[in-house]
Amino acid sequence: MFKKALLALTVAGSLALVGCGGGGGGGGDAGTPVKRNDVAGPLDSVQGQLSSDVLSPLTQSLSGTPLAGVVNCVDQAVVNDVLDVVDALALSIQPGANPTTAVTVAAADVQAELGDLVTDLQGLVLSLAGTTGCANIPIPLGSLTNPLAGTPLAPLGEQLLPALAQASAVLNGVGGALPTQLSLGQLAGVIGQLQQAFNGVSGQIPATVTNAPVVGASLDVVSEALANLQLTVGTAATGNVTGTANALTVTVTDLLDGVLTRVVPLDIIEAAAGRPGVLTNVVHTAIDQLASILGSGLTTLPAGNLGTQLSQGSVDLLEPFNASVLTDLLTQIQTTLAGGVGTGTGGPTGTPLDGVLVTLTGLLTGTSGGGLLTGLLGGLLGGATCPLAGTPLALLCGIV
Repeated sequence: MFKKALLALTVAGSLALVGCGGGGGGGGDAGTPVKRNDVAGPLDSVQGQLSSDVLSPLTQSLSGTPLAGVVNCVDQAVVNDVLDVVDALALSIQPGANPTTAVTVAAADVQAELGDLVTDLQGLVLSLAGTTGCANIPIPLGSLTNPLAGTPLAPLGEQLLPALAQASAVLNGVGGALPTQLSLGQLAGVIGQLQQAFNGVSGQIPATVTNAPVVGASLDVVSEALANLQLTVGTAATGNVTGTANALTVTVTDLLDGVLTRVVPLDIIEAAAGRPGVLTNVVHTAIDQLASILGSGLTTLPAGNLGTQLSQGSVDLLEPFNASVLTDLLTQIQTTLAGGVGTGTGGPTGTPLDGVLVTLTGLLTGTSGGGLLTGLLGGLLGGATCPLAGTPLALLCGIV
């Protein structure tokens, strides 16, 4: 079911394209505002671009449907929380960092962000049931029955919700009491328990769900991020600077690939048109080049300098894609959904998501002859003169 993370630490390159900090705070009582944590680090500008330029517009295109809540939770949990953990660990290995002090600070920041993450993952479960998202909504952990009971997604709630409640008690404290500060090694263990809960669902959710637009990719991206985080935090706990830098790079690379090519359903469009890779390979090329900036700079550049390079690199490499393909696709989605979606629970999830999923699947896969893909490529390439010539995306020139 969920794709396992590609954790080859020999890959010294990965990526960065994301940046607003903070995640959903942990375990407040209903009606009590939830404090969201934030770690300022070298990935901030990239993090902000991924949230504001990709996931926020995708959420807007799905506005008025329960699927918007799912995307919002991916934004909070993956872009905000996971990448803030990456920022915290990146700061601990920057040049000149005091090893002892840096690890202590990193552990505190990682614990705070994981506390946010468990709340946002519970929000994801609720959003999959079509009830709410993760936009600063206080959610009392440990007090819910499974909102997915009786649906094909029931195993996810059954296994994940108890694990989230247990993790929240450890990370955030209980009854207002301050939590015990955990070491990086202990925090890696907490992440491992959450990943086991996801792995325990593998094979229990039907392919019609895991292949559904946005939903299947969201589950994949979260599971992959947890697996990568467990390895990354565990490696940082050993004091292995090179290993930590490599693991951070893989974590960011996999996250960007998941969000840009799967949550944004380019892979489904390509498969329906019989042209796999025609768009996603271009995104991977941009990711690889950003990866080289991140991989080489984590242990050699001060955080501010690395952040500046990542910010400019993400604009140079991905702006042509964001400004054309993404905009055109989201316009198509918004226009289609404005025409109305089905109701009821007769689709893949057995939840209120089904109506929009059926309509969205029809748009992405139902265009004969790859018309949707051809239109997206045409929007990217423009007229007779290819606007991508001389850029890392030039390989698209002349493809249609």
